[in-house]
Amino acid sequence: MKHLTWDAPDAGVKDYNGTQLTAIFPKVGKYDVTLTASDGTDANKVTVKRTIEVTPAAAFSADFKASLKQVPAGQRVSFIPTQPVSGYRYEWTIEGGDVTSSKAVSAATTFQTIGKHKVTLKVTSTARRRKRRRRKSSTWPKCAPKPTSTCSHPSYSAATPFV
Repeated sequence: MKHLTWDAPDAGVKDYNGTQLTAIFPKVGKYDVTLTASDGTDANKVTVKRTIEVTPAAAFSADFKASLKQVPAGQRVSFIPTQPVSGYRYEWTIEGGDVTSSKAVSAATTFQTIGKHKVTLKVTSTARRRKRRRRKSSTWPKCAPKPTSTCSHPSYSAATPFV
């Protein structure tokens, strides 16, 4: 067969020529998709019609956790989404870290300074819906001093060793 022609009217596709079709349907439901194969003549033409069911997108959130609750300065900490969904886009912004951005599902960085660090995760679904979560506080994730340092941060007592 030389010619493959697709029709998926509910997705705005009419007479698309190609070996495969990617279509976006407007909402959950059942939709007809038609594929016509031919060698260029009406004598050798085959048409196949299939009904596909579009289901709701997977639930997702932009919630995440850190691999460490207390992060010594200079030690690597990872940030992991609590409900990762395959195929969704993840974008991290990490203020004050050695790595300040990432487009991977999880992100990791080190902080060299003591204090508050804002970490933002933006998740975009395949339907282009977005969710964003920011965390900025003195308790999560907190960058603790190196083990031999002292700290005047209100959450710590001076000269507390960190192991």
